[in-house]
Amino acid sequence: MAPFFYIFVPIFSSFLLKGNGVSQRHMEVGLFFLASASMFLLLGFRGHDVGTDTPNYYLSFFRIGDAESYLDVRYEPAYVFLSMAIDSLGFGPEIMIAACSLIICLVIFLRSMV
Repeated sequence: MAPFFYIFVPIFSSFLLKGNGVSQRHMEVGLFFLASASMFLLLGFRGHDVGTDTPNYYLSFFRIGDAESYLDVRYEPAYVFLSMAIDSLGFGPEIMIAACSLIICLVIFLRSMV
């Protein structure tokens, strides 16, 4: 399904954008944004049993949540603070994975636009 999604969405979108007098640069940015958004959806909302590292992300989220201080865990400080913020808002590790995927996709998207 994923290869179909990556092939179908850009092709279909390019036909829609091309007929509306959109410039080439705007079309490229729009298509790249669609590809980045679809990558975020596939990465951010995957199941807990998909991939070899996803169970470790779940485990790290719960370890950070059980720690008394952010100094008690040996993870990246920004990852710890993001995890603690998501945990304090009442969300679970699924939202943590989605937030990390969103940050990664945004960095890739913004970096490629420069």
